[in-house]
Amino acid sequence: MFTIALAALLAATTPTATTDPEMTARLKGSAQLDFWHTQNNTAGVKIDTGAVYAPDQRPYPTKVWGTAHVFHDFHQPGQPTFKSWADVRIDCLTSGGPTATVTGVVEKAAGGLAHLAENRTRIGLSFYVHGKKSRVGIIWGSKPGETPLPKCTAPAATFPVVKGGFVLKGMPY
Repeated sequence: MFTIALAALLAATTPTATTDPEMTARLKGSAQLDFWHTQNNTAGVKIDTGAVYAPDQRPYPTKVWGTAHVFHDFHQPGQPTFKSWADVRIDCLTSGGPTATVTGVVEKAAGGLAHLAENRTRIGLSFYVHGKKSRVGIIWGSKPGETPLPKCTAPAATFPVVKGGFVLKGMPY
């Protein structure tokens, strides 16, 4: 009887991947980016995502949730703005220090990004979260017929944040 009670007590007090706050990561925010240093472009990202990790599965999450909205508007004098955007369901969030890598599948899109939703393309985003020095990297996935972009992969965070920002609660190692 004592053995059963002790086992139940230990099971109830042992941290798990779903209850231990040290085994979670969170990325949230929105920002406008300096996209290719041109005045005719406005690009940005809005994201709200999180992940849970099992101690033996790091750095890959066992549970991920969240969405992202990416947009790229082209402004041409005397013409209507050409708006492109994509809504993404997040399928991976990895993090360490001030960096995070996110991937997700495009569920809705318009403009120059509409083909991403038609093909349910996985895109990759990277984040360097460091106040006014923050940056974001974007890869628009692979082309039809090419090997799909694997989960949890993205390019270096190259585009500076010029307005807004992100909050990252990274996974400790």
